[in-house]
Amino acid sequence: MASPIRIVLASLPRMLGEIVRKVLGTAADLEIVDTVASLEELGSALAVHAADVVIAGVSRPDGRGKFDALLRAHPAVRVFSLESDGRETVLYELRPHSVALGNVSPEALVAAIRATAPAARR
Repeated sequence: MASPIRIVLASLPRMLGEIVRKVLGTAADLEIVDTVASLEELGSALAVHAADVVIAGVSRPDGRGKFDALLRAHPAVRVFSLESDGRETVLYELRPHSVALGNVSPEALVAAIRATAPAARR
């Protein structure tokens, strides 16, 4: 069996964070390894936990610049930014690459995490 996909949650409003935890908690192949209150804490959390995916709360999904340094320091990490109202999701990768995922259902978020995780984790 492959290792679980390791996820760090960052800067998610309380209600949205609870929803994300509940959704991810139903998937045996996904593991939340840390939760941090701000985007500034992500670098430290990734260094400690070697996570594959970050799910970050943002006020607007316009922030490629918010994640540039993080992605350069951790090139294998994928960042899913969720707008604080949960309506818009954007995937950021180092390549430089970002994909607007729009309004995703919980099932679509889990599928996107699985699809972007490193092959060794799938």
